[in-house]
Amino acid sequence: MPNQGTREWCGTALTKKQRRFCSTTHRNYANLVTLNTGPGPLEPRFWRRVNKTPTCWLWTGAFYTTGYGVMRVADRNVRAHRVSWELEYGAIPPGQWVLHRCDVRACVRPDHLYLGTNADNVADMINKGRGRHGEQQRLAKLTEAQVRAMRSEYAAGGISQPALAKRYAIGLSTVQDILRRRSWKHVP
Repeated sequence: MPNQGTREWCGTALTKKQRRFCSTTHRNYANLVTLNTGPGPLEPRFWRRVNKTPTCWLWTGAFYTTGYGVMRVADRNVRAHRVSWELEYGAIPPGQWVLHRCDVRACVRPDHLYLGTNADNVADMINKGRGRHGEQQRLAKLTEAQVRAMRSEYAAGGISQPALAKRYAIGLSTVQDILRRRSWKHVP
């Protein structure tokens, strides 16, 4: 059987081995718009789990460990703020993220959300001073005091870069980046 009908959403021909949707974007949008699985239509299920305060509209349903709300849509987990965006404005274009103006991860208020790229998200984080650097990073091997000591020892001329790498149990390239101020730039 060469043809088993047409694909949902875009209507192109569907062969036996092909899936119902031509792309995950069409599948995801169709799942949100056509109200799919779960106990009842998506929109009422979504808004039942929202507490509208004077500022943010807070998600009261399930959460990821990262603090973002999550709900089940078409047998998969979707972040609540993404569902809010799609219910209000339609499909999220490929490559776009739904970002928060208010920086409240549980907020699903549509006018607190905007579209942007990953680079926009990182730039927003840095501009608002939320980025971790130096010893605040979870995997940091050095403290600011150690970085200052390393720079002063090397400047005094008493120790080589390989010796510093061995003393602080870090790689030679890490020592070079610290001494050339390519990393740990915030340490004077």
